Amino acid sequence: MRTPCVALFLIGVLGIILPARAEIHQLGRIHDGVGAMSTNTAAVAGGAYRQAGAGNQPGGIATLTNVQWTLHAGFLQAVDIKQPWLDTDGNGVPDEMDPDNDGDYLPDWAEVDGSGFEGYARTDPNDPDTDGDGMTDYRESVGMYDPLDPDHYLHILSQDWDENTLTLWWIGKAGGTTNTILWGESLLDGAPTNIQHSAAYSGGDAPWYKATNSFAWFEAKTSAFLRVRTRR
Repeated sequence: MRTPCVALFLIGVLGIILPARAEIHQLGRIHDGVGAMSTNTAAVAGGAYRQAGAGNQPGGIATLTNVQWTLHAGFLQAVDIKQPWLDTDGNGVPDEMDPDNDGDYLPDWAEVDGSGFEGYARTDPNDPDTDGDGMTDYRESVGMYDPLDPDHYLHILSQDWDENTLTLWWIGKAGGTTNTILWGESLLDGAPTNIQHSAAYSGGDAPWYKATNSFAWFEAKTSAFLRVRTRR
């Protein structure tokens, strides 16, 4: 009799996309000549930028327009990078000018003000995985997993074979979140895609809805590759 063998693979699936915010970082330089475009460029993050002059400084607060740019005299200043050697994610852009210091795809502003987690948690903009559980802050924000709890992330806890029944336990989501079990007999064609089970689980406390979910699979199998997917 062959001993059943089950290999468990966890693949997190992103269910939502955070809204994007465009940012332009450029070095300011004062130029004489109202509305005149500078002849030099400032290189920032791989781009070359020109500065349109807003008149002599301080010049008061006057609104000037040059093509598509609107400038306000009295508000231009040169960028002074205090610590240019600080580059947390090593992307060549100093943290002071980088909208995502740790490179986890969750903008610094969303980590600092907690908006990445709907205001329920603030994360470290200089650490891509604040709670150190192996799931980045961005991925936890997508599934609304608690970014400050190292035990709360999408992962399979254990499995148990009893004759022809496989019972699987995993840390997932409740509160109406859909959890899906997918399986396959081989990984040669990629991750398992056959849906064996999909259901919205109830329970759990807001806002995280932490839950240990389970599923019993009644089918004779000598081996199977499984993954869990959760969407909210």
